[in-house]
Amino acid sequence: MIEKYKIIFTDKVKEYMDALENNERAKIMSAVDRMASGDFQSVFIKKLRDEIKELKVKRHRLIFFIKDQGIYFVGVFMKKTAKTPKREIENALKIYQRIIKLL
Repeated sequence: MIEKYKIIFTDKVKEYMDALENNERAKIMSAVDRMASGDFQSVFIKKLRDEIKELKVKRHRLIFFIKDQGIYFVGVFMKKTAKTPKREIENALKIYQRIIKLL
């Protein structure tokens, strides 16, 4: 599979993924790999605010944004309520602003 996008995970996302069972991690990584190849049609993505989006994989939610040729996964949580927690969106926006300044 040819990657069109580079995938970047924050430490928080890496720790969350490491704690998952292998089959759960594999489902998430399958969706991430499809995104890396440029296939955004076969995964469930919801726009949250501005450039911040949410990847849905079963009950897991990964908060991300795309900048240049990178997909930055900056937040993650297990879905328990109907709404995405505001703190997750706010945190993602802060990281997005820092990345924009660096690039």
